[in-house]
Amino acid sequence: MTAFKRLFYAIWPDIDVKNQLVAVSRQIKSDKVVPPDNLHLTLLFLGQVDDKLYDALVIETNQLHHNKFSLELTDSGRFKRSGIFWLAPNSYPDELIKLVNNLSDLAVKNNIFIDDRPYRPHVTLARNIKSNMRINPPSIPWSVSNFCLVESKTLPQGANYQILHSWSLT
Repeated sequence: MTAFKRLFYAIWPDIDVKNQLVAVSRQIKSDKVVPPDNLHLTLLFLGQVDDKLYDALVIETNQLHHNKFSLELTDSGRFKRSGIFWLAPNSYPDELIKLVNNLSDLAVKNNIFIDDRPYRPHVTLARNIKSNMRINPPSIPWSVSNFCLVESKTLPQGANYQILHSWSLT
């Protein structure tokens, strides 16, 4: 029987960035605030991937070489349709876009369907927010030195993320 994993590539915050994100999330009045250990910035959602394809993705991702980059999370907002409240950079470094594009190319090469909507990097702080909310987020600088491949499991108590593999940026 073939095993499947629900996977995505992401940037995981270091402890300093995570603590700043948690401080901002405390301003949100919701019972659907993202737990601190689940805070991340998605690079590319892959969906259900079998073990053979997972192995191929790891091997091919090992061949990618990208430079470190910095983000500054300065903007906040809500996606109306999904009710996701987020923090995001107001500009996207070239290295971030190159990384996302190369991961997308790798996925397409492996016959993985990817979303064709424009990439909007963000960190989800809360879900199911029904109305516009205003917070005054501080500017959160984020030096990105690695990215990872993550498995998402949906459990009765919510999502559980496990980092399966991590790659350093040079």
